[in-house]
Amino acid sequence: SNSLRMEVNGEVGRIPLTVDQPIADVKLSALIQAKNTSTLSTVLGVSIPDLGPLKATGRLIDRTGIIGVRDVKVLVGNDKNAKLKVTGTVASLLKDYDVAVDGIALVVEARDLGLKSFSNLIGQPLPDVGPINGSFRLAGSPMKLAISKTKLSSVSPQGLKLTVTGGVDRIRPGGQKPLEGVDVSLSATAPNSGVLAALVNIELPDLGPVQMGARVGDGSGSLDVKTFDIRSGSGKEATFHMQGQILRITDLKQMALQAAFETASQPWVEKYLQQPQADNIPLTGTIKVRGAAENLIIDRIRFGTADGKRLDLEARGRLTQLSASPAVNLQLTASAPDPPAIGSMVGVSLPPLNALTINGRLNGNAQKVVFEGQTRIGGTIFTSKVSGALAGQRPRIEGSFAAKIVNLEDMGIYPQAPVDDAGKTDAPA
Repeated sequence: SNSLRMEVNGEVGRIPLTVDQPIADVKLSALIQAKNTSTLSTVLGVSIPDLGPLKATGRLIDRTGIIGVRDVKVLVGNDKNAKLKVTGTVASLLKDYDVAVDGIALVVEARDLGLKSFSNLIGQPLPDVGPINGSFRLAGSPMKLAISKTKLSSVSPQGLKLTVTGGVDRIRPGGQKPLEGVDVSLSATAPNSGVLAALVNIELPDLGPVQMGARVGDGSGSLDVKTFDIRSGSGKEATFHMQGQILRITDLKQMALQAAFETASQPWVEKYLQQPQADNIPLTGTIKVRGAAENLIIDRIRFGTADGKRLDLEARGRLTQLSASPAVNLQLTASAPDPPAIGSMVGVSLPPLNALTINGRLNGNAQKVVFEGQTRIGGTIFTSKVSGALAGQRPRIEGSFAAKIVNLEDMGIYPQAPVDDAGKTDAPA
């Protein structure tokens, strides 16, 4: 057709009339041209994104019954500024009249290649990380392919910089272990945390410049993030730092995350409680979660002040309905030996309460959460219910507390001694 052109020129020295002898002395040049890469979709039977004009050339040669192609050159885009360029050889296309692709040795180069066009190919939208630049090598056969010397990078319009290096020793589509020998390193930088928040459609406080690194490998047939490191802030003053690993990342039902983190309290309090004048307290924590069908099991999340003296909070439970409207169901325990110190951290003035402990269940979703359980202040025990509406501009918190006996001193209330007729207070006994 006018949109697709296929041409073969040259000569074949011998074409046997029977299949017991191979074709020989093949000296052909091949050309494929298309006004757009998507034109090949009907020819190949697979969906190919619209990447621009295509031109592919090569020389067909034979060696003892095997026909291959040398001087492969595939250009996607215009000749002078191709978005995608593939060069190299394929040692075998046909063997004894049967298709037998092997001996792939190709270099793939990308220049300002956008990813949005590939969204339909994988069936889901891709984030805008900017155009891809770099190269990698392909070797082997379609059923046992290797990727090596990968170096790809991108810069988004918002300033997110990504780099991917490494390779995969064996790719076996449909095999029990489709990926083997994976050793890939990823790094990223962003001018601020808002760039990352917009990329994954979540809200984050302003944590300053962000640096991330990860190493991906395979083990026991799974794909794992062996290590990852996320750091934000300027210079030595980190506003957030997390390190950990994620096992079995390709299957949410089997995924397992372990991580430790430290952060400054003030950015989070300013963002979610609108208290910019709150004291900035170092916080630390650990996370251990694993996947299940439509759930995320929280084996343990621990969170507290770095000194271990002001606040310690621990949660266990589940995140449910992950594919629809995520909800939380947690068993929550917390202790604060000095509650007024916690008040200063969240920008609230508290009376001199005695030591605080909390034990109960937290249930809810992104719009509303409810805590029901026991709150103990000093020797006073309350049955408590606290609900928070989170959907508005400012969170709305309501609570009810009931106790048979309330020790006023536990609440920071110290009644004055009665005054005598002369205006003097009685001396304490």
